[in-house]
Amino acid sequence: MEGITKSSPNLLLDAPPELLSSILLLANDRDVNATLTVSQVSQQLRHTVIHLPLLWTTIDINFPMERNAIYMERSADVLALDIHTSLLPWPMTVEEGVDRIQQFQSLVEPEAHRIRDLHMNFVDWRWLHAAMPILASIGNRKLRLLDIGLLNDYDKIQVPRWSCGIAVSCQPQTLRLRGAPAWDAEDGFWEKVENLYVDSQFSQSASSDPIAAQIERLGLMQGVVRSIEFSDLHFSGLAGVVGNLLVLTALTHLKLCRVNGLGLNALWRQILTPQLESLTMVYNAEPWDETSNHECIGDASFILGIVQANPQLSSLDLTNFQLEPTQWHQILGDSGNLSRLRIAGSSLEYNSLAPLTERHWDIATTDPINVRYYCPLLTHLALENDVSLQSNVVWDIVSSRNGAEHPGRTKLRSVIIRGVDVDNVRDGDVRKICDAVGHFVLETYDVYQSGSEEAIDDDDSEYFSELEVSGDEWYKHVD
Repeated sequence: MEGITKSSPNLLLDAPPELLSSILLLANDRDVNATLTVSQVSQQLRHTVIHLPLLWTTIDINFPMERNAIYMERSADVLALDIHTSLLPWPMTVEEGVDRIQQFQSLVEPEAHRIRDLHMNFVDWRWLHAAMPILASIGNRKLRLLDIGLLNDYDKIQVPRWSCGIAVSCQPQTLRLRGAPAWDAEDGFWEKVENLYVDSQFSQSASSDPIAAQIERLGLMQGVVRSIEFSDLHFSGLAGVVGNLLVLTALTHLKLCRVNGLGLNALWRQILTPQLESLTMVYNAEPWDETSNHECIGDASFILGIVQANPQLSSLDLTNFQLEPTQWHQILGDSGNLSRLRIAGSSLEYNSLAPLTERHWDIATTDPINVRYYCPLLTHLALENDVSLQSNVVWDIVSSRNGAEHPGRTKLRSVIIRGVDVDNVRDGDVRKICDAVGHFVLETYDVYQSGSEEAIDDDDSEYFSELEVSGDEWYKHVD
């Protein structure tokens, strides 16, 4: 042990700089509250840490200005500064916040050519306004990430529609917009965006104008943008503001979080996604809300429309969609290229997933040549947060797909079951699934105990159990 202890630091310090930087990234002197920092372990480690520029590229307005100046000096040779201007809302007046932002601006602006990631999220629009010159100082240089927004409740606080008066011309590769702030940007700004994230969670009262503007911006990005995530956008009235059809030729990943059905049909009639590979949708309604469930059942048409318009989809992830079994059958029947399927919080009925165990014929004949399977390429299946799900249903799917060899159909390699009632899980089904797939995750929930007031007060009680199987290894996390 003594020999290993003495030689271990040498093995660490002899690692390539990129690997060493990754190892020490979370253990350097950035944490001012740490009892012991890396540079205090030994002189050799202190010398190594100080002379690894990649460890000192995060400059945060919430750090002491003297510390930020040291970081910038130690990372002087690195063209990859990660600038965080998102001021924490500790007790301070608006004027004090503006003064601190201006001090930070004076420190950062001379090194603007080294900025690659810029985070600008504030709880007060005046702070965001004060920080805009930092963004303008970048000029037309490229950014890996621009994260900008107002993290405030527009419904409770009156926020004026302001414009910073600065024509932003930088070229971000990844753009995150939160709270739909109003600001000016040149057309060239949008033409370089490959990954777009828009979250209007904090500005729902001003939904129509930002959405109309965003669709217009998509027109500028349609040949470049590869990944889009819209969150908390309400598309009502969209059909009236969108005109030309947009063909997003480069888009491969689309994620719609906390959305409702109103206007989604209109959205899908306005865009084409010929290269879309991955679709994730999270319905806004809570799965236990009976009113929302009824409303959601009527919204199956746009899901089916998206699937039918994109037969090339390889990954489908649906959360909180309460659909009839026949509607699930339609969706699965039109997903011929799916390799990954995840369904969460959807209260599946006993026969909702029956197509995954069945086969049907393309024409009215029993000739085996014409047999066609649902989701024949499916290799990864995840069913989560459905307390009514039965383990025998999952075993039926696995056994039908992983039993005898079927020409034209692949076997399931990974099965994940989370958030199911422990009373619905049979040991025999679990063992058979473990033997049939290469990777299996099971997380059960004891509904009876979780509803018991005594059990909740008992610190020693466990309501979740998890089992993970990968290859020949078994991991039992909770007995």
